[in-house]
Amino acid sequence: MSAERFRNRFNRFHCEGGHLFQGRFKSLVVENQVRLGGLCHYIHLNPARAGMCPVGELSSYRAWRMWFLNRPKSRPPFLRPDAYLTQAGGLSDDAAGHRSYLQYLRWLHEDEPTRKDMEFERMCRGWALGSPEFKQELAKEIGRGKIKVKLTQIEARQMREAHWRVVFEQCLRVLKQDRCRAAQEP
Repeated sequence: MSAERFRNRFNRFHCEGGHLFQGRFKSLVVENQVRLGGLCHYIHLNPARAGMCPVGELSSYRAWRMWFLNRPKSRPPFLRPDAYLTQAGGLSDDAAGHRSYLQYLRWLHEDEPTRKDMEFERMCRGWALGSPEFKQELAKEIGRGKIKVKLTQIEARQMREAHWRVVFEQCLRVLKQDRCRAAQEP
């Protein structure tokens, strides 16, 4: 079987499109600093979840961005820890704050209910990270062509669902109906 045929079958089976391994890296639109902080915690814990290094050694794991946490002079300009340090309890960008952040990650790694509250299981899926209202507003902007995004088929379906929720709510307002009454109508 040719590589092209394999790719086409794989994409059809998984409802994907494009290159076979294009989905490994992705970008998400993130609603606010709180959601961004949670996403950073999720990313920082990836090597520990994969069994590549213990949580306590994340800041010394050279192949990971946490290595830069204790080395501010080596940090690239785009790597700013304020979002995740603030969301982890208003920690400062100094040695004491870094130690506290690693303790926070250890605790978070062991505390499943908090990871559920932060929606860790949803961070590797979807096209946007935020409230339903945020996603609906974003879907409107994309629909108007103000924002350009490249989505997988599944992400595009999620975005269309968010868009149609907005349209549905607008229709209900025009008809002076609410969801409960509309659900009872034939």
